[in-house]
Amino acid sequence: MALTGIYNSNDREIVLTPFQARIFEQTIQYFKTNGVGGDNVFEDTYVLQKRVAEYIKENVTTSGGSASSFVTQIYNGVLGITPVEPIIPAPPVVVQQAPPQSLASNLTYAPSSGVTAVAPNNLSL
Repeated sequence: MALTGIYNSNDREIVLTPFQARIFEQTIQYFKTNGVGGDNVFEDTYVLQKRVAEYIKENVTTSGGSASSFVTQIYNGVLGITPVEPIIPAPPVVVQQAPPQSLASNLTYAPSSGVTAVAPNNLSL
């Protein structure tokens, strides 16, 4: 389906810029490819084309940007689908472990005690 930039609607004209006409064509193709709720869409569905043209005229700039970036927005807008924000999981909780602490000992070494070596024969309890 080629558009010349004008869409006729009951003796009313919806005039689209060439940029908007490109978006219109891509959106109609998107409807044909994806259907509506699992049902196929006929390419010449008048009501659908009218709603798409009106939505584009009211909500899309007259030029600039990537035409394909508008298609999903228009598809959802015409069908009344509210986009759902993606659920972003919370970052994992990082548990900070305390650095290992040396255990304090109640044993002390006193070199001034005069003991030079420890052997089984000089141990006593």
